Amino acid sequence: MSRQGGMSDRAGWFVVMSAVMLAGAVARSDEPVQGAKPAILRGRVVDESGAPLADVRVRVAIPATDMRFLGTDVTSVVREGFPKPREIREARTDAGGDYHLEIAGLNGSETVSIDASKPGYRRLVGTLMQGGDARRVKLRPGADVAADLALKPSSFVTGVVVDDRGRPIPGVEISARALFNRASGGVEVTRSRGDGTFELFNYPQKADGFGVGTVKGRIFFQHPDHIDTRIDDLYSLAPEARQKLRVVLPIGCKLAGTVVDADGKPVAGATVRFTRKDDSHSKTVLSDAQGRFVVRGLSPGLTRIWARSMAIHQRGEMPIALKGDREGLQLRLKPMGLPADPGAVEVLGMKLADVTPALKDAYDLFNDRGALILDTGRDFHRLAIGQISEGDVFWMVGQKRIGSVREFVDRLLAEVGGPKSEGGQVRIVYTFDRPDAMGTNTQGMKITKADVEQLRRLADRLNPDGPR
Repeated sequence: MSRQGGMSDRAGWFVVMSAVMLAGAVARSDEPVQGAKPAILRGRVVDESGAPLADVRVRVAIPATDMRFLGTDVTSVVREGFPKPREIREARTDAGGDYHLEIAGLNGSETVSIDASKPGYRRLVGTLMQGGDARRVKLRPGADVAADLALKPSSFVTGVVVDDRGRPIPGVEISARALFNRASGGVEVTRSRGDGTFELFNYPQKADGFGVGTVKGRIFFQHPDHIDTRIDDLYSLAPEARQKLRVVLPIGCKLAGTVVDADGKPVAGATVRFTRKDDSHSKTVLSDAQGRFVVRGLSPGLTRIWARSMAIHQRGEMPIALKGDREGLQLRLKPMGLPADPGAVEVLGMKLADVTPALKDAYDLFNDRGALILDTGRDFHRLAIGQISEGDVFWMVGQKRIGSVREFVDRLLAEVGGPKSEGGQVRIVYTFDRPDAMGTNTQGMKITKADVEQLRRLADRLNPDGPR
């Protein structure tokens, strides 16, 4: 299943993470300090004019996490691959805009993250693509820490998700996006609550509020057991209608079958994706230990079934005219057609290769150019760039597009490679394709002094005639 011409916006779970991730929580023991006094976290929340805001919901995650991906259900993190906080503490501001939290049971010094939200105001942490005030503070037993917060005005969006019988649907994945002329960016992600209700805080009040011309506010609604749907443009709705949305997700059709390899043996853990021919709907599941898969909530019509197993480097696809529930399908995989020598280069513990036509076809990539990850290595977490995987492609460093491994290395050095460089943090962007999401991820890669020296040696080898 080739993906030509870049990424389609049909996948409502695209996530564009454009704010740089801040430093993670400090190391701690697993046991709280016995008899220690609680830490005090307090502050005032104001609007842009400095006026205090009452009844603001202030949430604190312990230890710190990227709170843009913490949904309204405090027990879950919306995006997979991000650490789930050990606990969430919550407070409301009083009439004077002040909040106060006593946090007991800390394991010594602890870094926590803060978010704040109120209808009519943007969340403190901001949008996925632009970020905001991603506030992190360090607490310790007995400490009294002040953190004053300021919120910007926004359009408040709220409603309920129900099935075609009118019953509320909890756990619906909701992805709010902004569609520009030739691109799109993440605004916010959340999930519907147990009663089907949801809230979105981050859309500007007007369609030109992002500062890049007029945009469309497109909202995707997805659930594994229902046909997904979307609101094409929030800004086409009257402001009062944005606060009483009723979104219907029909039950749809069910498909069941088995994924087998080229020898006819069941394949466990294969990614199986179902896509309407017109790209209007898409769902993804994993095969179980016996290679079986079951998917619900499919829309009737001509559907392409595509599967891949990175573990055995095989893939396959088949079309099906879907008219109702169906069982007993068998999808046979075949080798991905990887070149014998992909030209792997070891960079910061990863094995990378230039994207070539052969690799683009084998991995079914969006990208025509870039630095393809063939192997993440064992220590990639130290780079602080998220949960990377084989098949991801680096395509931007800093604000520059890169088209090869050599350009990837050169641009990293250009960002932090001064004569006396101690390293630093570099903005990088890569594409990814997971069972739960596909899109681009922007992160801050941590580069140490030793990394800089390694990159210099590698750059000399890859480009011996270039200036250093």
